[in-house]
Amino acid sequence: MRYSVEQLQAIAPEALDGRSPKEYVESGVRKLLEWLGADPHNQRWKRFGPYWPGVKELLDEYAPNNSLTQDWGEVPDYLEFYNYQADALNLLAALLYLNRDGDYVNAVEDHPHSIEMPNGDIRLYVPGSGLLDRDG
Repeated sequence: MRYSVEQLQAIAPEALDGRSPKEYVESGVRKLLEWLGADPHNQRWKRFGPYWPGVKELLDEYAPNNSLTQDWGEVPDYLEFYNYQADALNLLAALLYLNRDGDYVNAVEDHPHSIEMPNGDIRLYVPGSGLLDRDG
């Protein structure tokens, strides 16, 4: 699911809860580092699906010495579609996606994510692997 900027902007005041966007992101990054770091298998990042590159970018920017992210190379063009060009919106979208329908608790790390492509097509995506072939 790709959230629209309008959807995120409508939810943002409640999420920020009186904090500045920077305070929201700094607090969120600290909590994400704890949550990701508590995973003994280091696979929780996959639950962010197409939003992982944005989360990784936030972790790298706000916690540059963290040991949880690594160089994944270039972000495929189709995942740039999930970047809102604003740290607070990127974090909000990633957290909404993570928590959708309780998937945050039940998500299987290697389970494909159904994602919207820039051209409107729906494809299956596995974090760390890429798009699944339409035939496979």
